[in-house]
Amino acid sequence: MASKGSYRQRGENSWEIRISLGKNPVTKKYEYYRETFHGIEDECKDRISDLLYELRHGQKPRNSNITVAGFLDYYFENYAEEQLKPSTQRLYKLTINKHIKPYPIVRYKLKDLTPLHVERHYNELRKTKTPGILKDVHIVLSSAMRQAYIWDFIPDRFKIDKVKPIPAKEQQILKKRAKKKRKTWNPQQVLEFLEWVRSRGLRRYFIYLIASTIGLRRGENMALKWSNIHFEKQYISLEGSITENRYEEYLKEDYRNVFLFPFLKEELRVLYALQEEDKEQYGDLYSTDDWVHADQLGGLLMRPDTLSHKFQGDLKEFNLERTTNNLEPYPRITFHDLRHTCGSLLYNYFGVTLDVVAEILGHKSGPGFLRETYIADDVSVQKDAFHGFDNLFVASDEWTEATKGRNMCSECNLSEIRESNNHSAIRYCIKHNNWCRSVARNCEGAVQ
Repeated sequence: MASKGSYRQRGENSWEIRISLGKNPVTKKYEYYRETFHGIEDECKDRISDLLYELRHGQKPRNSNITVAGFLDYYFENYAEEQLKPSTQRLYKLTINKHIKPYPIVRYKLKDLTPLHVERHYNELRKTKTPGILKDVHIVLSSAMRQAYIWDFIPDRFKIDKVKPIPAKEQQILKKRAKKKRKTWNPQQVLEFLEWVRSRGLRRYFIYLIASTIGLRRGENMALKWSNIHFEKQYISLEGSITENRYEEYLKEDYRNVFLFPFLKEELRVLYALQEEDKEQYGDLYSTDDWVHADQLGGLLMRPDTLSHKFQGDLKEFNLERTTNNLEPYPRITFHDLRHTCGSLLYNYFGVTLDVVAEILGHKSGPGFLRETYIADDVSVQKDAFHGFDNLFVASDEWTEATKGRNMCSECNLSEIRESNNHSAIRYCIKHNNWCRSVARNCEGAVQ
C-alpha cells in the first residue's frame, strides 16, 4: 500500500515524484512508484495527492505524465531486475542506455507515444546501427509497452507489433544469409587438429576436445568445475556458464547432463592428474576455484572471449604448417563452429537420431523437448551416441604423455614460477625475459 510521497525539482516546471509502495513480500525489497510531472509546484503536490488516493484504493495510475525515459527506468527496476536473467538484464540496460535514451523518443509522455514515434526512432537507428541492434531495441520496447498496459500506465494495448524494426527487403536478405549452413569439419579433420594441438602441450586442447565431441557452448565449457565431472557415474552435469567473465548458475530447470564417453573420461583423468601435480608443487599458491580448465596455479585458464581468439591463432598456425608441408589447409571455422561440427558428426557420420543430438547439445526447441517432458532425467539414452567418437580416437604414438603443459608456459613452453621483487610468486616467462602482464597476454600460462 502506498504510504507517502515526495518530489524534487529536475528542471524548470519539471518535478520527479516518488511514492513508496512498501516492501515486496516476495523479494523483501522496497518498491517505489516514480513519475515525472510537468507544471508548477502546487500542481505537483495535487498530483501526489491524486496518486496516493488511487494507490491506496487499489487503483494503478492511469494516463500519468511519466515520460518514456522515466517509464523505462521504472520498467527496468520493477520488471527486468526481478524477472530476467543477469545476462539478459545487462543486454536490456545496454540497449536502453545506448540505443534508446540518447534519442528524442524518450522525451514524449508515455501516454502520448504512438507507433509513428517508434517508426521514426527505428528510421533514425537504421542510419548507423546494425539489424541486430534494431531487433534488440524492438524486443526491449515491446516488453516495456506490454508491461505499461499490464500496469495500467496506458489504457490500451500499444500496437508495436505493427512496427517492423527491419524493412521487408532487408528481412529477405537476412533470411537468405540465415539459410547458409555454417562450416563444419569431417571426422578426420577434427582428429588431426586435436592431435596437433595435443602434441604442442597446450592445455586448451581439452577445451577443443570437449567442444568438438559433446558440443558445449563456449561459456559452458569454461565454466566446468571438477564437481561437474562424475567419473564413476559417467556423466557431466552442466549447471552454469561464464558470461561476460562472470559465472552465472543456470536455473534448476535448465540443468542438463551429458554422457561422459570412455575416451573423454580417460583424457580428463589425465588432466586431473596433471592438476594434482600442480597442487602438490605450488601448495598454498594453488587456487581452490576447482576449474577444469585451469592454469598451473588453478586460476581460470582464459576468459571465454580470449578463447575465440586463441582458437583462430591455433587454426592459422596449424594451416600454415600444413601449407608448408604441401597439404591443403582446413576450412576456416570459428570456435562456436566446433559445436556445430559435433552435431554434424553425431547426425551425419555416426547416425545418432535428431532428438538425442538435440538433447546432447541442449537445444530446447529441438525434438529433445519430448524427451525432457516424458522421459526420466538420465544419460543412458546418450550412451550409444558416442560410440563413433570412441572409435575415432585411437591412441597413437603422437599422443604422448609428455605434452600436457607440465611445469611450462602453455604458449611458449618456457616459463616458471618465481618470486617477484615484492616476494609474491608470479609466472615468469623465460622466453621474453619478463614477467609483466603485457608479455603474459601472449603467454597464457604465464599469467598467475
